[in-house]
Amino acid sequence: MLLNQGARAVAPTPGSFDPFDYTGHGSRDRDAATNSRDAEQPGHPFARDWPPAQPDSPAQPDSNAPFGQARAHETPITDLIAESTGKQPVMWLFIAGAFAIAGIGIALAVGRSAAALGAWALSGPVAIGTLALFTRMDIAQRARAVYHQALWAPVVYWLVLLAAAIGVVLSGWLFADWWARQ
Repeated sequence: MLLNQGARAVAPTPGSFDPFDYTGHGSRDRDAATNSRDAEQPGHPFARDWPPAQPDSPAQPDSNAPFGQARAHETPITDLIAESTGKQPVMWLFIAGAFAIAGIGIALAVGRSAAALGAWALSGPVAIGTLALFTRMDIAQRARAVYHQALWAPVVYWLVLLAAAIGVVLSGWLFADWWARQ
């Protein structure tokens, strides 16, 4: 590598670094010994301390495997897709519906009594609280990359809400009638 200073060419001294010398960059047949010697000099911008040594992590492909195949203990892409797919937690819809229907059944079975207050609590706060839990979990599922919505779920949601309302009104009426007759 020669430096042009004025009219004459001067060879650099050993160990000196020329930041404007790009003779070895970009060509395929550059001298590996010269590049490695330059990169080992302190203060060289492409010194060998980068990238820092990292422990062998499972996210890196196996260097001995053909085509960079992943190691056996890594998670396959199908598992990653399955983890990012959301669906409605319809189990909570059915639980809320069971509470609402149980409240209506208890209210009809006990009639005008203090037990109608338990039926009111079951078809009111318990059933509607379970619907709120369904809604909260459904919103979390909708935030995923892919979301599968059951077409019948909104209809069931409104039917459960209607059953809860009927249970609250019926059991409230029966409890109030019992309380007024005391």
